[in-house]
Amino acid sequence: PAGIDSRVAGSWNEAEGTADVTAKGMLRLEGVNPFITPNLLQGPANFDLALKGAPGLDALSGTISVPGASLAIPAAAQRVDDIRATVSIARSSAQLQVSARPRDGGAVRISGPVGLLPPFSGNLQIAIGDVVVTDHLSYETLLNGSLAMSGAMAGSNRITGRIDVGETNINLNTAGGSVSAAPIPPIRHVGAPGNVRQTLARAGLTGSSSGSGGSGKTELDILISAPSRIFARGRGLRSELGGEIRLRGTTARLSPSGQISLIRGTFDILGRRLELDEGRITLLGDLKPYLEFKSSAATDQGTATLEISGRVDAPEIKVTSDPPRPSEEALALLLFGDNIQDISPLALARLAGSALTLSGRGGGAQEKVRNATGAADVDIGADNLGAGQLGLGGYVADNVYTDFNVNTRGDSELSLNLDVTDSLTVQGTVDSEGETGFGLFFKRDY
Repeated sequence: PAGIDSRVAGSWNEAEGTADVTAKGMLRLEGVNPFITPNLLQGPANFDLALKGAPGLDALSGTISVPGASLAIPAAAQRVDDIRATVSIARSSAQLQVSARPRDGGAVRISGPVGLLPPFSGNLQIAIGDVVVTDHLSYETLLNGSLAMSGAMAGSNRITGRIDVGETNINLNTAGGSVSAAPIPPIRHVGAPGNVRQTLARAGLTGSSSGSGGSGKTELDILISAPSRIFARGRGLRSELGGEIRLRGTTARLSPSGQISLIRGTFDILGRRLELDEGRITLLGDLKPYLEFKSSAATDQGTATLEISGRVDAPEIKVTSDPPRPSEEALALLLFGDNIQDISPLALARLAGSALTLSGRGGGAQEKVRNATGAADVDIGADNLGAGQLGLGGYVADNVYTDFNVNTRGDSELSLNLDVTDSLTVQGTVDSEGETGFGLFFKRDY
């Protein structure tokens, strides 16, 4: 069974009740799939084991090695390839050395001892190196870090450590939310045949779990550090964020704290550029990122606020005003200020272009230039006087961000931002006419 090819040799001392047996061979890992469904494990494993003494784990020694296997995890939309492992067994304990390569890049290494007797106590070290996490649609990020898992593997245990987040790109153009779209209500399948119910259960769409649960729990204390280079773009939004999030609680009841806050950002709509007043990314209990961005414009008739908020895969855009007024009037106030009554055909055409941007179908030119130049941020548009403008921004060091802008009149400006601390930034600027500027900026969230 399970493709086992084994050579067994040895003897049994019936008088003393002891064994002197060796077993060498190979087996297929697919044999464990019925126990880990819907996950799928593929690949071979070699074993070289010896049983010397009274039958029991204390008398078992040897090694089990995996030269290259793969694991598909549908619930995480993830596949892990090139799994290589060595398990050294001695004195009722197994010493693990495991390495693997996630589908989208990077490496994961796991090492440490695990007891072979209940409650299977262990002390595992997990190293994460340049691991790419992406849904190939709305986000992509790069992770490095180290974690430690200790305690009873089949009971209560604890995971601690730190994960450093590298450059992260969130693309709002691919998200499902919009200005006017209503969410799809929950769908209840009536009279579904058995094979359909099984498929839904494996996909986690039945509202119930097919797992056996268990009495154990895993406590968490993990710091997620993302000091900068968290870029959220699309639907007119251009922003960079940074911060920290700490995961506490248990795997059954997560308790995230902290947030990823706005560093810099703008919102472009109908030729108007609005500076972002607020911006943050927080984690919900299911670890799904939740976005919140706000930008306001004040006029003699009141203040209009544009807000983008929601889960990363379905943000919604909302326009409000103070004093309150219908959303369409609030949008007109945001776009045209005090001249709501003087909307020209040209303004209407620009409004159509902005609607295209809000729906997620604009912004292709910026992405092409960003890919071609390697810049972290690209801005193509017009300045306050109507001249065409190109802006490129990016990091030249871990804490130094440079921004270069040039327009069709030949004017250019270069600015450097030095992040001295998380709260203090030094900025210097120089333009094509020789004008220079210097500033200190202090910012703190309360």
